[in-house]
Amino acid sequence: MMAPARGKNRLLRLVLPFVAVVIFQAFLAGLSLEMLSSVRAYVGGEGLWSKGQKDAIHFISLYSETGDERFFDQFKKAIAIPLSDRAARYALEQRPPDLDAARDGLLGGGNHPGDIPGMIRLFRYFQHSPYMAEAIGHWRGTDPILDQLASLGDAIHGELSGAPDVVGRAAVHKERIDSIDLRLAPFANAFSESLGEGSRFIKSALTVANLLTVISLVSLIVWHERKMLKRQLRFDIAEREFVARLSWQASHDALTGLVNRREFETRLGNALDSLSHKPSEHSLMFLDLDQFKVVNDTCGHAAGDQLLKQMSDLLQENLRTGGILARLGGDEFGVLLEDCDANSAAGIAERLRLAVQELRFIWNGCVFNVSVSIGLVHVAEAGAIEETLQAADMACYMAKEKGRNRVQVYYPSDSELVQRVGEMAWVQRIRNGLDEQRFCLFTQEIRALNSDEPHHSHVELLLRLRDEGGKLIQPGSFMPAAERYGLMPLIDRWVIRNAFALIASRLGSSEPARLSSCAINLSGATFGDNDFVDYVRRQFKIHRVPPGMICFEITETSAITNLPSAKRFIQALKKLGCRFSLDDFGTGMSSFSYLKHLPVDIIKIDGGFVTEMLNSKIDRAMVEMIVHLARVMGKSTVAEFVESEEVLAALRGIGVDYAQGYAIGKPVPFESAYPLIADTRREVA
Repeated sequence: MMAPARGKNRLLRLVLPFVAVVIFQAFLAGLSLEMLSSVRAYVGGEGLWSKGQKDAIHFISLYSETGDERFFDQFKKAIAIPLSDRAARYALEQRPPDLDAARDGLLGGGNHPGDIPGMIRLFRYFQHSPYMAEAIGHWRGTDPILDQLASLGDAIHGELSGAPDVVGRAAVHKERIDSIDLRLAPFANAFSESLGEGSRFIKSALTVANLLTVISLVSLIVWHERKMLKRQLRFDIAEREFVARLSWQASHDALTGLVNRREFETRLGNALDSLSHKPSEHSLMFLDLDQFKVVNDTCGHAAGDQLLKQMSDLLQENLRTGGILARLGGDEFGVLLEDCDANSAAGIAERLRLAVQELRFIWNGCVFNVSVSIGLVHVAEAGAIEETLQAADMACYMAKEKGRNRVQVYYPSDSELVQRVGEMAWVQRIRNGLDEQRFCLFTQEIRALNSDEPHHSHVELLLRLRDEGGKLIQPGSFMPAAERYGLMPLIDRWVIRNAFALIASRLGSSEPARLSSCAINLSGATFGDNDFVDYVRRQFKIHRVPPGMICFEITETSAITNLPSAKRFIQALKKLGCRFSLDDFGTGMSSFSYLKHLPVDIIKIDGGFVTEMLNSKIDRAMVEMIVHLARVMGKSTVAEFVESEEVLAALRGIGVDYAQGYAIGKPVPFESAYPLIADTRREVA
């Protein structure tokens, strides 16, 4: 009886450290998610709080100028947000705290109900931590100023309600309003920065804690494996089994038991090499599940893993030819059919597609219809493994683009597939262009159509690429590949960095007023780059370019497609002082309903309406409607593709603010438009 008891004690001592570390890891993970969610909620709440203050300033200014009661109502709604947040803070600072009042205050501040419990807990238990205390201090600093703003609003309302002709005193009110605005801004900025610093500190601290826990767990696992290995090495048969298991794991996928990518590529390489001395035919398939992300996002990774297991069994069962089935990663599978002609391979691919289509995946009562997109390549002579894999990958990609749940056969004569392969070749050329500084910036003038700005120069910066021989390449040649393969954020950063450097070098010129503003195009992919705003801040600091000189251009399509991200992105950069222009506006009528949600300053009328406006009443009406809408919203307008003096005169008559096109000027290198010149006044002296 003693021996089993000692064995149980040894097992308990061995298992307990693992259990303790796993439990602690689970607790720490839960705490990390809770903390980060609460901090995120405060950061989002600060945005609403800050916007409420700015809107209150804006609407009381409009009310003092016009006496329109609608603006006063908007002022009351706007100031209610920061006042509600303040009421929540007062309730939490009481002893004991009034949690119901705090909850009502945070709801009144526009915060999501699901975020409020975490926000309350974060305030109660971490309000004295350094970053939180600093942020709350800046928050408290706005209290007397908000009271003054609220009192001023009521006073103005009393004056205008009693005597509407007092609108003439708007100048007096504006001075007091501007004073309050100037005093609020530093506190709001400091509050935002403190929350940002706190968020980054908490994230770093939790990351380090999680890493340390993982390291502890890994160390225990390593220790355990070493101990077990020592025991196994006592027996030759155990040693052979261990080595065999490691070898299998190196060449197989742990989840499905299929051959992994490395082993699959090795076998494909051997098959291709065999064609050089043995006439034969091989076929290669890439399979990509169409609904895997839906299952994963809806039911979790456990469901996704179960689907992959079922899928591997289903494919293996229907392959039936001795072909090699592999899991290449994620929801991608590969099939190598050796000594298989093109017709047989196409039949097998279709059989696999139909088998997957008939599968009904069920998880916790939810039923999912699953399908697969297949790319098929037939190989009859030896070739490079990279090219063969690329062709299969591209064929699979095309199958998805054409509607999914289909087999796409790759033919070298297929122009569309060849185009996609060509785009993939552009990826390396673009990277080389960035590394070798072969990108360059051109400018095209944007001219004011009134006489109020005779000495100001507005330009748009346009990107060009010089090839290896120095020939200029237009964006239409490389931009599709850059957008398709995720290179636009890198290009956008290059443009920002180099544009700021060029502008900064001209600010010391003898005629700095010549260059008044520069429009810089940004891609839609940049909206999702969380580090891009910080990158722009650093470039402003490095080059000392006034943010008011920079107008970022975003396309209507990318803005509407990523509306929430676009709004956050625009608001973050507008806080720095930058302006925004919405390019290609009017391409879709749905854009009119979205425009009121995008805080842009300028609307660029799509050139398709401008070029034919003299010949088409519809195009002219569209231009007139966009100009009218812009005036109502307080935005400027720019007409693109202006190619004649007649069109220019028509635009001036309609009331368009600016024009751009060959009738104004063609794109020229930045250095030619704005050469570095010495200070002539100094030379004369």
